[in-house]
Amino acid sequence: MADIMVYGLTQNNLKHVTFRIPKEKITVFTGVSGSGKSSIVFDTIAAESQRQMNLTYPAFVRSRLPKYPRPAVERIDNLTPSVVVDQSSLGGNARSTVGTISGLYASLRLLFSRIGQPFVGTASYFSFNDPNGMCKTCSGLGKVTKVDMEAVLDRNKSWNQGCVKDSLYRPGSWYWKQYAESGLFDLDKPIRDYTKEEYNLLVYGARDGKGEPENPKVTGLYHKYTKALLNRDISSKSRHTKEKSKKLITEIECSDCHGRRLNEAALNCRINGYSIADMCEMELTLLREVLTQITDQTVGLLVHTILEGLDSLICI
Repeated sequence: MADIMVYGLTQNNLKHVTFRIPKEKITVFTGVSGSGKSSIVFDTIAAESQRQMNLTYPAFVRSRLPKYPRPAVERIDNLTPSVVVDQSSLGGNARSTVGTISGLYASLRLLFSRIGQPFVGTASYFSFNDPNGMCKTCSGLGKVTKVDMEAVLDRNKSWNQGCVKDSLYRPGSWYWKQYAESGLFDLDKPIRDYTKEEYNLLVYGARDGKGEPENPKVTGLYHKYTKALLNRDISSKSRHTKEKSKKLITEIECSDCHGRRLNEAALNCRINGYSIADMCEMELTLLREVLTQITDQTVGLLVHTILEGLDSLICI
């Protein structure tokens, strides 16, 4: 089989390059950034291959296909169809998992809606993307973000020493005066020596840690930072605020669903003793074994479909 011959390539940084690519062999293009690897593989060989292939279709079809410009090359001989496997990541977001992207989780949700006990509802009741199924505390994310008070406060310092690790609260500043002049705090007492009531007053604005603030100007540092850093659209935050968020906000596992993302009703529904979250946490071969133990013939075809999907993943 004749080798691919490229003559006089001047694509991008390449200048009058001529080379041969053997067929039926693995050829590696390597070099420093900007040396022309992508220009050869993607912008020349793959693009011209696809352009020539598109020319074989009727005009009606070509008008609906992507347009590939002719690369800057004198001639390419013996070019054959190509398949491009690029490094683009899979689509998805913070809620996506292997199960949702592969479609297997949708089949599992349908399975639990049909034979899971106690009965919960339709497949949407097992979706962490749907209000019917998601944990209300974390909105189906499995984790919650909160202000890290350890990052906000230096417990070894008092107000007069600058106990808040934020230049906005430096001694003498406007924010510092709101707390210092409230009469609620001993300005020379280190935070580590605060009683529980005093700490709650500082952090939450109330001595019991909840309820209305004792002073409307001192609503509690936790609430102030939550409002400033969490309860705002990220696109509206300044660069300084975004940097501050990275330092003062932490993610922790949801205390209600413990990272399983679903509400209590969905988690309590089981098939052969396993919840849908249990199955999602299994290694694929173990999940396959568990599914083969389902004997209910009403879902036989559904189980078979899930097993086929698992087999394709296991064999990758």
